[in-house]
Amino acid sequence: MAQGTNTGPLALSLSASARTLSMGDIGVAGRDDDVIFYNPAQLVVARGTSFSLARLSPTARGATMSNGIRIGSGAIGFGANYLEYQRPAIYPVSRNQVLDPASVVGSSLLGVLGYAQTYKGTRIGASAKYAVDGDATDRYRNIYGDVGLGRDFGRYSAGLAVQNIGSSLDRGVVNIKVPTTATLGVSTARSFGPFDGAATAGVSYSKEDEVTVGGGGEINWGWLSGYNIALRAGAHQARQDGDTELMGGVGFTADRMTFDVAAERLPGNRAGYRAGIRIR
Repeated sequence: MAQGTNTGPLALSLSASARTLSMGDIGVAGRDDDVIFYNPAQLVVARGTSFSLARLSPTARGATMSNGIRIGSGAIGFGANYLEYQRPAIYPVSRNQVLDPASVVGSSLLGVLGYAQTYKGTRIGASAKYAVDGDATDRYRNIYGDVGLGRDFGRYSAGLAVQNIGSSLDRGVVNIKVPTTATLGVSTARSFGPFDGAATAGVSYSKEDEVTVGGGGEINWGWLSGYNIALRAGAHQARQDGDTELMGGVGFTADRMTFDVAAERLPGNRAGYRAGIRIR
């Protein structure tokens, strides 16, 4: 049974990357351009352009794009995340409530622009976000912000981000709260003979979900310079809409281009999928 929510817009709570999703959807210490959706401070070490398509159900599908660009000693990034779906005649709704056919056709859109700079070895970043949920008769929209920090400690990279800072949406008798969330995460990479491994883990706090934890790992094997295949797995516990979420995926890199596919377990023994391409 899908649970409801009192936060919105839904676009603020959607996953945004095939690789990150397959490793527990913890991207606060990531180094790909999709960090614009997780921690703007990491833009300093992120490069590339990504595009992915998502299918959560036959009636819930979307697309995401992101880009990171180095400017002097800093970096900028931008991205957009979109999902169209059907939902019950109530608002706000959670992700799991838009998986099945329903009476209202809706959509969610997130646009984000961020900047990051390094100061004495610490990465500092901020981003502005425009999020909107819409249907045939109304729009629920507002402007929000993210702030973040990042720093390397030897082989470890740590990140701290506070996301979705902004005011609630007052819709008369309904007060739609903002899903403001603080996340602390760490990532690391190691080599094991012919294999390269990476792992990430994080803990988040929000007033609605309280404490949630997640993480995942990846193992890569390259048989030629610039070519490798990756296997990934992850989990995210204690989210509002259900029990432990399990994820997994694969990736294939050829020179500067990477193809990623991720799958996640959804309620009712279903699966959601995201497939994307990343160019460095």
